[in-house]
Amino acid sequence: MLLDNAHMQISFLKDLVTPRNPGSRFSFLNYLHSKGRLQDFINLQTFFPSRHEFNDYLSWTASHFEHQCAYGEDVFEVLPETDNDEVAYLRVRSRDESGAVQERLTRSLVISVGGAPNVPECFAGLKDDPRVFHSSHYLRELAKQDAPKRIAVIGAGQSAAEIFLDLHGREGIQVDLISRAWAFKPSDDSPFVNEIFNPEYTDYVFNNPTGQREALLQEYKSTNYSAPDLALIQEIYDVFYQQK
Repeated sequence: MLLDNAHMQISFLKDLVTPRNPGSRFSFLNYLHSKGRLQDFINLQTFFPSRHEFNDYLSWTASHFEHQCAYGEDVFEVLPETDNDEVAYLRVRSRDESGAVQERLTRSLVISVGGAPNVPECFAGLKDDPRVFHSSHYLRELAKQDAPKRIAVIGAGQSAAEIFLDLHGREGIQVDLISRAWAFKPSDDSPFVNEIFNPEYTDYVFNNPTGQREALLQEYKSTNYSAPDLALIQEIYDVFYQQK
């Protein structure tokens, strides 16, 4: 989703380190300073950098840890290493792209699998059709297509809205936007509602009974699901108006 003209939906202050340690040298502001763009970014008067720039910030941060990181490996086994019948270490076994097995000992292990594309069941039969793909693969898969003339975008969230505008700006493509909702509804980023993203609120939700937890998720669904930014909705409405 690194589309041209696409911006972040959260403040740059919620970068990798600032809420935990504002003095860290790996903050977004220090990244801008090191690139010689801090004054220019201040002049933009925005909290929301472009996704291309924030992606470069993440790459810049990662570059400081290349000697400590191993990418592209599949972890297939985690074994306990005991000392006097107590687990002292964990032996993590992984396989790299060449098939070679690596082993590492650690006291702490973080499992962070990330999200997975959600493809509705009604499209399950089309999973092998190259013309049907999830938004998370949009740019890569679109580049493989043989100059499609008509494309349907299904959804009513930020990704669908951004893809619609991206396709609208491409020459020779007719794009249809299909949604089960009657209208686009803007995301709710008002201050009190936004407090649900504070770290302490995570504990509050986690410690609630399951039924109440589900109710909370429904209550604040408009912060993140099927809810594009208001400016994006206005831009799409303008496109429809110009077409009329």
